[in-house]
This record gives sequence, structure tokens and C-alpha cells, in this order.
Amino acid sequence: MSTPSTNGAPSLEERLNDPQTSQALHRILDRLDAIEEAVDGLATAVDQAPQAANMVTDMVDDTYRTAEAHGVDLDERLQLALQLTERLTAPETVDTLTRLMNRMDDVDRLIDLADEAPQAANMLVDMFDDTYRAAEASGHDPELVLRRTAEALSEVSAFVGSDEFTALKNSGILDPQAVSVVGKAGDALADCRRECGDEPPQVGMWGLFKALRDPDTRRALGFLTSFGKHFGRKLQS
Repeated sequence: MSTPSTNGAPSLEERLNDPQTSQALHRILDRLDAIEEAVDGLATAVDQAPQAANMVTDMVDDTYRTAEAHGVDLDERLQLALQLTERLTAPETVDTLTRLMNRMDDVDRLIDLADEAPQAANMLVDMFDDTYRAAEASGHDPELVLRRTAEALSEVSAFVGSDEFTALKNSGILDPQAVSVVGKAGDALADCRRECGDEPPQVGMWGLFKALRDPDTRRALGFLTSFGKHFGRKLQS
């Protein structure tokens, strides 16, 4: 006969007779050995905790002293590591690293080019050496050529920055049509030089009248007449 509880809750006998409570107790009894081993292991770990903590502390102290002996400031290194971690985890850094990772093919090509740079530099040096020796063999002084080239570049640079160049650039001499006329004049001078040689023929009054019958000569005179008219107008303005 069960003893009723005084506060309305199930009595101990009633709880022990409950099927669920009975099953739970049986499971505990069946695993009592494993529970005992677990409790023993926990007790051993608790007993050894201070000794393990001291061991870890000794290891940290030894590492710290070894680092100091080698001139390494662990506090400074730790501070730098924290700063580096902060920078690496910053949103803008993460975005940049993400873009780089998405373009790893381009990065790999750049690395390959960097690896090939010394070989390319050696090739350029060899080519320069070959050119230098070829110039010497042909009777030219490479150093003199380089010096004069540098002087010419310096003069050109000074001219480009001068007021005269600005005036030349703003004038009509660089107009495409003017350049074309100057080019044709240069071709005509070269042809005349080849035809006349060092001593051009002398032309008298009769030769001049005879030349006026040539259509090319009349065309040139017409151009000179038109040029004189326009040039005189420019001189007056």
C-alpha cells in the first residue's frame, strides 16, 4: 500500500512504481560501471588541472625567455599581429583580396612575367653589347653617338618648351596643306640636284622665254605669283 504525499505530489513509492521511472533506473544501473569510470576520470582531471596549468605556464615562460634571448619582443610581435589582423579583416581589405582572388589568372601571368624579367634583361644587355661591338667594328664611336643623341634630345626638349615652338605650333606652317607643299618643294630640290649636278646650266633671256612655254614652269610661276600676293597681304596685316 502506497503512502500518499502530504502536499499532493506523488510519493516516493508511487514514483518508483511508475513505469518510466523504473525504466530510467534500470538504464542507470546497467551503465553504472561506465558512469563510475567517467567520474573517476573527471576527478583525476580535476586533481591534475593545477599541475597542467603550471606546465603550460612554464612552457610560455620558456618561450618568452628564448624569444628575448634572440632579440625578439613578443609583446611587440603580438601587437603587430593584432594590427595586421585588424587590417586584414577590414571591409576594404576583404574587398581588395576578393577582387584579386577573382583575377588570379591575371596575377599568375604577372608572376610569370616577373620570373621572366631577368632573362629578358640579360637578352637586352646582350643585344646592346652586340650593337656596341658592331658599331665599333664599322668605325663609329658608340659613346660619341650616344652623347650627341643625348645633346640633340636635350635641345629638342628645350625647343619644345620654348615660346618659339608655341608660335610655330600656332602658325600655319604645320597645316597639312603647307606641309604637303614643303614636301613637294623638297622633292623638286632633290630632283633638280640630281639633274643639274654641282653646276646648273646658265639660262639667258632667250632661255627664260623658252622656259615660259613649258607648262610645268608656268604652273610654278603661277604658284609663286599667288604666294607673293598672299604673303604681301600677311606682311601688311
